[in-house]
Amino acid sequence: MPNKYVLLILLVFGFALPGFCQYTIRGRVIDAQNKQPLEFVTVQLPASELWAVSNEKGAFVLTRVPRGKSVISVKYLGYAPKTLEVDVQADVDNLLIALTESNLLLGEVVVTASESKGMTSASKIGQIAMQHLQPTSFTDLLELLPGGKSVDPNMGSANFIKIREAGSASSMSSLGVGFVIDGAQVNTDANLQYLQGTAQGGKESVSQGVDMRTLSTDNIESVEIVRGIPSVEYGNLTNGLVNIRRKATASLLTARIKADQVGKLFSAGKGWNVAGGNVLNVDLNYLDSKVDPRDSRENYQRITASARLNNRHRVGSGYVNRRINVDYTGSFDDVKRDKDVTAKEDSYKSSYDKMSASGEWNWTLDVASLLRSLRANAAISQEISKISELKSFFIDRPMGIPSILLEGVADGLYRP
Repeated sequence: MPNKYVLLILLVFGFALPGFCQYTIRGRVIDAQNKQPLEFVTVQLPASELWAVSNEKGAFVLTRVPRGKSVISVKYLGYAPKTLEVDVQADVDNLLIALTESNLLLGEVVVTASESKGMTSASKIGQIAMQHLQPTSFTDLLELLPGGKSVDPNMGSANFIKIREAGSASSMSSLGVGFVIDGAQVNTDANLQYLQGTAQGGKESVSQGVDMRTLSTDNIESVEIVRGIPSVEYGNLTNGLVNIRRKATASLLTARIKADQVGKLFSAGKGWNVAGGNVLNVDLNYLDSKVDPRDSRENYQRITASARLNNRHRVGSGYVNRRINVDYTGSFDDVKRDKDVTAKEDSYKSSYDKMSASGEWNWTLDVASLLRSLRANAAISQEISKISELKSFFIDRPMGIPSILLEGVADGLYRP
């Protein structure tokens, strides 16, 4: 009888023993693309506390794995996690697991302005940031500076730059900010036109700095705005520097059309490789801005055209870069009066024309030497600014009207 119980017990344990069997899984983890082994990969069985880490050859070993189907989870930083099911009926050798690299992409990041690491605080604005902003004039680029505010373009009055200012500071401070375009300084000292008593306030910009409305941005390669004290090579500046470099490489024909609630803009430009290693860049820009769409008397129109010839060749142990620029900027503003409420004779018209030519010669050595570079600049410009206004005045009493413009005695004329 005891032998029968012993036999029964052995039979029961014989059927149950396979469920308590434990096996070993050996394998390798590799990169699915280049087939290289991956080290420090975590391989684990989520249903239990079994886990292992691959070595420098990508090999791993899982011990005490129960019999039956097991789910294996594989995770590695920079790779997509992988899960696979293995039916374990005996020891598993040479299990190959291939992981696929995962691309962790961030959203689009636009760098508006990068800070320089020189002695003075300066910001550099590139083409990518300008294309992102789609500016109407140079005034819009100031929004890309640290602390710059996004505002609607105001073409109804001259736009002056403000650097290191807060609040409604005087626009006269913009006179101390120098503008340098392709090495040539923009001169404002000779702008002495002034019309006293004009009814169109805000139209004059005499001795106040550069009117940024006149600067188009589609031909600009990069802009550096120095907010600290610029180098002495840029002259007598007090408030900062705007250093503009325009395109000087061959390029396909590009055009931009912009229309919004305040105006319309069209620009086109192209660069050619010409004989002798020269590069010719030509561009044209037209802007028609409605200051107030409800008032047809207020508008601002601008035309800019530029032709630039650039040449770079090797001389001795350095390179010589020569550049010749010819530019034209014109703005014309016609104001129409309502004939039903104003005199027919009343009229106002302003125009601005600027022709300039500049040249730059730069020799840069590419070897260690006491003399590193030589540079020479020359520029000439002619500005013609006209403001004409005809206005009717009505008197309420008899008044004497002068009939001569020189000193002396003459017959007077009384108007009723």
